[in-house]
Amino acid sequence: MLQTRLHGMSAGAADRYKKGQYRHWDMERLGVKANLPDLLAALLPPQIERVRDRLIRRQALCHAYEQAFEGNAVRIAPVVPSAGSARHLFPIHVPPAIRDEAITAINAAGVGVTVNYRSVPTLTYYSAKYGYGRESFPVSYDWGMGTISLPLFPELSDEQQQYVISTVLEKTQLLMAQTA
Repeated sequence: MLQTRLHGMSAGAADRYKKGQYRHWDMERLGVKANLPDLLAALLPPQIERVRDRLIRRQALCHAYEQAFEGNAVRIAPVVPSAGSARHLFPIHVPPAIRDEAITAINAAGVGVTVNYRSVPTLTYYSAKYGYGRESFPVSYDWGMGTISLPLFPELSDEQQQYVISTVLEKTQLLMAQTA
């Protein structure tokens, strides 16, 4: 039942860090998003008034990330200028060969990163139901194997963000040099 309430995922956010190390999740069954208790829902109305202000801060943080990673081996997904986005996550892409080691190294440096996006067609449920494989959607597969979500919340200070940026660049460059 818990797995069904969490999009059908094999591990919730906190469960991915059990035993002190990040573990990947899979979508083993079709699920729903139904994990918001009534008590938490009751806290939302006052926050609605601040949504636009918080979005402005998120956009500023995203812009700083975009500038910092421009021209590096760390790739970012382009945002269509005319599209509206809540900018609720900031995913980056690193070479898939170093992604898991990068997560471990960045987390060890005190920066909480995780994998929020995987290639949906290659998750167990969709692969089994529709016969999709990595070759069915190669761009999706590549991004799913190299994506890492960085900290992004309105209360993230500029100094904290600079630490995130320098840590990500340092750790990924070091790992890429070791694998070259």
